[in-house]
Amino acid sequence: MMHSSPSFHSQRGNIFFYILLAIVLIASLTYAVTRENRGNTDIFTDQQTKLAAQEMIEFGNTMVSAVQKLRLRGCQETEISFTNTIYKTNNNNDIFTNAHNANAPVDGSCDIFSINGANLTPSLFPVNNLQDWPGITATDVKPGSITIVRSEAVGTGDAAREDVLLIIPYVRRSICLKINDILGVINPSDAVPATTNTQSTYHGNFDDNGSNAMADDDGALNRKGSFCAQHSTGDAWDNFYAQVLLSR
Repeated sequence: MMHSSPSFHSQRGNIFFYILLAIVLIASLTYAVTRENRGNTDIFTDQQTKLAAQEMIEFGNTMVSAVQKLRLRGCQETEISFTNTIYKTNNNNDIFTNAHNANAPVDGSCDIFSINGANLTPSLFPVNNLQDWPGITATDVKPGSITIVRSEAVGTGDAAREDVLLIIPYVRRSICLKINDILGVINPSDAVPATTNTQSTYHGNFDDNGSNAMADDDGALNRKGSFCAQHSTGDAWDNFYAQVLLSR
């Protein structure tokens, strides 16, 4: 009868030991890399920053085209509706309920997000493209959502009449700066342009009394139909992307 030599058992044991060691090392490395990636979610490459900026600009352009499409069909300024169940406040209430614009035709023909209207699909923006802001209240815009406001944009349309603007709040500073670079908006001293603006959510009505206006604190926003700015008061929205949808 043949017997395995002690050296054979020793070699086989060593092989198993090295295999087990390799598995442990690979698992440890995988865990370390995963944890490192999770811890660096705030780090954006130049390419990621540019892509995020372009995404917001393209969304704004798409919204402008949708509004123009409805206007050409005969929808009045006061009839445009943004009814949907995707964009919400921080306490999960719909920003644009079915009743948000009582002037809109009931068949949805002047709705941006209706198949009978412009037929756009509402979508949320990745929260990684947005900044954390601990001051967000329950009724503020939920991160990833948009809102539509009325305010007098500087140098666009009649200075005495409110315009309709798309607003994407909480934009990262780096993305905000990149948006302006792409749009040709000056970032004064490499800072986001400031505005002491006031605005109200669009519901199909206009005040046109000068109470809502987007002040150009740094002289960078005049005659700009789209831009990224920061609130001079440092309120919950901080950096935001704005696109004029209706210039009145």
